[in-house]
Amino acid sequence: MMQMVSLEFRKAFCRRSILIALILLSLLNLWKVWDGYRETSYMAGGRKSEIAEGMRDAYRELYKAYGGIITQEKANGIAAWYGKVYSASRGEIPLSSVALVTSNIYGDLILAERYYALPMQKFIGYAAEADAVAAKAKENYRLYTELGNDYDAKRNAYIYHLYLGRSIGEFAYTEGYDAFADYQFSIVLTLFLCLYGIVHVFIPEKETQMGLLLLTTTNGGKRLAWAKIVAATAYIAGVTLWFYLLDAGSFTLVYGTIGGGSLPLYALKSFDSAAVNWSVFQYAAVAGLYRLLGMWSFCMILLLLTEFFHNALVPFIGSIIVIAAIVLLGSFFAYSSHVWLKILNPYSMLRGSVLFSQTDFINVFDVPIPGYQAAPVAAAAVGLAAVALIFLCEKRNIYFKKGGRHANLSL
Repeated sequence: MMQMVSLEFRKAFCRRSILIALILLSLLNLWKVWDGYRETSYMAGGRKSEIAEGMRDAYRELYKAYGGIITQEKANGIAAWYGKVYSASRGEIPLSSVALVTSNIYGDLILAERYYALPMQKFIGYAAEADAVAAKAKENYRLYTELGNDYDAKRNAYIYHLYLGRSIGEFAYTEGYDAFADYQFSIVLTLFLCLYGIVHVFIPEKETQMGLLLLTTTNGGKRLAWAKIVAATAYIAGVTLWFYLLDAGSFTLVYGTIGGGSLPLYALKSFDSAAVNWSVFQYAAVAGLYRLLGMWSFCMILLLLTEFFHNALVPFIGSIIVIAAIVLLGSFFAYSSHVWLKILNPYSMLRGSVLFSQTDFINVFDVPIPGYQAAPVAAAAVGLAAVALIFLCEKRNIYFKKGGRHANLSL
């Protein structure tokens, strides 16, 4: 069986065109990461070179004093520095009274506000905000318990335990992690390359009229279909992991983000209401596994579509239309109150921020199930359903009959 899988993998995916596409799309992805950094980060200079000159070096010097464990002394030092820079930028105090760390006062102001004062203020104040959410959830739990509303009582109990004791005790650079969590371009590239590969799984035999002949062989029919699906799964997993690891490596290299990986996930800009209490590194690892499962589920749907056509062009175009529809619907309902529409869409598995940046639930027999827990179950069910339909649509070969062993085609 493994030999069949290997042969199908080489036949469908070991193509020069796929290798060239992989290299070109990988280079495009690297350029996109760098371009995003250059356009949005003051650390890169770029078009902001006049303001941001020396910003990165200045940040590193300041980080030696203010990075790491948050203390009251560090918080007071940042507040005092920011106060002087802010006043000098408005002309309230002489510019000479401020020891500039960049090339001009506006560079210092941006550095202070964007990279030190506001993040430090958020980190210090987050514990009180989380405790307020926990207190409100506890209050709601008591109210719904008195009213006999078991579902909402359980939901608020879950929120209470999730938010209780949350705090951010370390200060670190998070810009790269924010950008990584919000990055979507590689998802499009992965979908395109996976689609380009899987159209070659079932179509070639149909184009060359080999389908009926293969049914007369021992390993034809459903055994062959199984080998093709396993080979396609290996290809999808390889492409997905390649681009995800490429993202992680390029963001780490470009932004220099290793230092803040131990921060809690809710320290990131878009994860104030994170559904988990993991570290940033833990989230990145789990989000990668979610993307892998989501991409497999997505591609099994597309692989099913190829079962109904005899040339590659029609399912390729049709699959692009399906991808666009699913992605648009997923984006539209990503942060809406229609949680079921988000959970049932495989696209939600591709973007970790959709599932993990907010605490939402679905009601399953009056039991509140967190959305991030229900989504992989739904994705696996959709993918397995597509695989089952592929086997139902695939022609069968039957070898046994009363007179002995022969090929008796059942179409």
